[in-house]
Amino acid sequence: MKNYIQHLSNLEEGMDKEYGSKAVTLALILKSGYNVPDGYCISIKALEVFTSQFQMDTLSMEEMTEKILYSNFPEDLHTEIEEMWTKLDLKENEALIVRSSAIGEDGNEHSFAGIYESIINIRSLNDLIIGIRKCWRSFYSTRADLYREKNKIAVEGMAVIVQRMICGDYSGVLFTANPLAPKNDEMVIEAYPGLNCGVVDGSVNADKYIVKNTGEIINRIITNKTVEYCLSRNSFRIDVKNTRIQNNETLSQEDVYQLVKIGLKLEEKFGIPCDIEWTALNSKMYILQTRPVIIKNLDKLTNIIKYDSDIAEDIECTLLDRYAQPACTCYLSLLQSWEEQVYLSFYNKKEGRLYKEKPLLFYFNRVYWNMKYQRDFFDDYPKGKLNIADCVKVVKLFFLMKNSYISWYQRLAKYNNHIEELNRQPYGNMSISRLGLKLNGILDIFCNYIGKDHFIFLGLAQVTYNLLSKELEGLPNTKEIISEAIEPIVSQNMTMKSNLELVDLAWEAECSTEISNLFREVNTDEIYLKLKGSMEKEGFKRRFDKFIRDHGHRGTSCDDLYHPHWVDEPAIVMETIKQFICSSTKVWDKKNIKDDGKNHWNSSVERYIRDLEHNPVYKHLKMSQINTLVDLTGKYMALRENQRYYFDKSWVLIRRVLLEIGKRLVSAGIIDEKEDIFHLTISEILVISHTDNMLNHRDWNEVIKEREKSYEKNRKITPPYLIKNKDLIRLQKGGGRNSYKALGISPGKATGPVKIIESIKDLSRIQQGDIAIVSTFHPSWTPILGIVKGLVMDYGNILSHGAVMAREYGIPVVVFNDIAAQVFLEGQWIEIDGSTGRIRVISSQKNSL
Repeated sequence: MKNYIQHLSNLEEGMDKEYGSKAVTLALILKSGYNVPDGYCISIKALEVFTSQFQMDTLSMEEMTEKILYSNFPEDLHTEIEEMWTKLDLKENEALIVRSSAIGEDGNEHSFAGIYESIINIRSLNDLIIGIRKCWRSFYSTRADLYREKNKIAVEGMAVIVQRMICGDYSGVLFTANPLAPKNDEMVIEAYPGLNCGVVDGSVNADKYIVKNTGEIINRIITNKTVEYCLSRNSFRIDVKNTRIQNNETLSQEDVYQLVKIGLKLEEKFGIPCDIEWTALNSKMYILQTRPVIIKNLDKLTNIIKYDSDIAEDIECTLLDRYAQPACTCYLSLLQSWEEQVYLSFYNKKEGRLYKEKPLLFYFNRVYWNMKYQRDFFDDYPKGKLNIADCVKVVKLFFLMKNSYISWYQRLAKYNNHIEELNRQPYGNMSISRLGLKLNGILDIFCNYIGKDHFIFLGLAQVTYNLLSKELEGLPNTKEIISEAIEPIVSQNMTMKSNLELVDLAWEAECSTEISNLFREVNTDEIYLKLKGSMEKEGFKRRFDKFIRDHGHRGTSCDDLYHPHWVDEPAIVMETIKQFICSSTKVWDKKNIKDDGKNHWNSSVERYIRDLEHNPVYKHLKMSQINTLVDLTGKYMALRENQRYYFDKSWVLIRRVLLEIGKRLVSAGIIDEKEDIFHLTISEILVISHTDNMLNHRDWNEVIKEREKSYEKNRKITPPYLIKNKDLIRLQKGGGRNSYKALGISPGKATGPVKIIESIKDLSRIQQGDIAIVSTFHPSWTPILGIVKGLVMDYGNILSHGAVMAREYGIPVVVFNDIAAQVFLEGQWIEIDGSTGRIRVISSQKNSL
């Protein structure tokens, strides 16, 4: 046995080179009699032995990641990890945290704060092994390399700490020297209810105490604490504080005395001012981490955390399905700027900045839909008995419904011409100020040509659907009738066109033994380079290149600018084709959308009208009205898809310009990596690019670091679906039940085994008859709708991409309004009803097959 792993209590001073300074510091604190969460440390030697089986210096970043995440551990290391897991003996509601202890980390000059990854809420041996791998992976990340290079730090290795998570009643940070105005006799304490993550990343307004070394409180700032972070089964949970206690003080005088006493002792022990992270559980103080206070890096920056948990009064909003995962600051600021410039009302052309209520709200790095806006604008159409003013509104609304989508398509040609011209610009040769002007120009073109009336179109799609539903409400299967009626119109959209072309490419590759073998046997990144040497390969390459030219602007995730588009990483499209080829059920066998009974809806409606009224004139007028609403509903549903398709042309161009600006800022030493630009707001980027002396007025790396920490924290939480008057509401109350009430958005019933789809690489696992569970549904996944029997989405509505596409394929879709993959098991049999929204568990365990 190598003895890779030691209990923290076994570490001694001077063992930093084997276990890292963070772990040794915790061990010394433990030996001094203070409470430290129980845990172990995996030595630096373990990583060295693990990576010695491959030549790390010769590997690309992607290859390195692949090796670290998927290569086998040495047998003796794996055995020790299993033994450690057994000794920790976790109970039902307990969890572990895995974090780094690298050489040089938490030193006197460099903290590495936010550079290495911590993995929380580990509850199984498998999760523990994955957590260790992820922590090691972060040691070899581009960010870590740049940090070491910038600060001239040698690459010496990383140990890993595995500890119990303490879910404190309240937590915080203690600085034994005031980082803003260092004095020998003054400390600063920040404290907040719940877990420590919000205090550490600055995303909550913590109580702040300036105290003397005697424990005397010089000044206190008690904040309004609306939310707190707690631990849930799979990640963080955000709980709302009772309004009666939101302004309660977090710390008692006794707590302050206890923390000051701990701070004085630790500062004396280590001989330097300390930055101490702590948590209190049942009045017992635990030390989570201690590092030197690096005064030069702790200048406080105000208002740097954007789009987190600062929830305003009287808010009512719901999470948008495309943003179940967090988006970067830059993209959220773009959306916020956009909604200031667009039209928000059906009845005038006033810009959003003139209205109090906007459609979008931004919390936890996600986008929420403002229900007050919904009521004030989307629901603002006449109903019931009409007066003269209502009649005027009806005329305006009808004119808008009949003509506005036409004007959008008429503007599309000019928009495409502008975008093509901008794509030809030599951005690599432009100055930063010139790039800023181009960025502003792209934003203007997007907004003026295709983005100005976006929210109007969303409203019209909903209004036409609601009016059609009202006309047909007497039918027993209204949703099915509407879905069948509008499907031929909705299917004529660019998303469907591009997806069918993608399926055709996959079918062409499968038909060629030479090309299909290439996809089956070669790594995705290498396939394109090997498309040469034969007419078949070169012909396929030409058609692939044309597909990228035509549709490469499509994104790979939500619209978030941080993520690449197909043209940025064509290997993403190659991977999709590869998954289609490797699937046992072929998507090209199922690529045609439903075509049976397309005219049945018409005869059903005619019978319905005939039963209501025998007057032939009335019947004719009623049928004409319904046909008009069917046509308009279909057109606005199709427009929804086409808007997203053409919006991507602007997003990919904006991303390209932003990365060029990022390169200039890296060269100027302003930021570390070009991708850091995505943690700045659009307005900040425009200011930086136009005002040279602004570069010296703010530590932008500090801003980026804090926002990135907030982003990473929010990436780990399960967001509330509904926020109402500061209450954070999750509609599903957990698992373990036999039936769940959700929201049906595409009609029909289906029964089958659960297949959880998290990424492109899961597509080949889909079998005929599966019920697919997805967090969000990406357009390029549409061909799988010809294979699965039904779809469960975490979040969404009738206008969601997955719902629109699924209705074309005639399969049911249910929105769970929570994280479905945390409730349902892979292989478990469920029944979904897309009309009622009901999900019923058929088997409580996953299928043994």
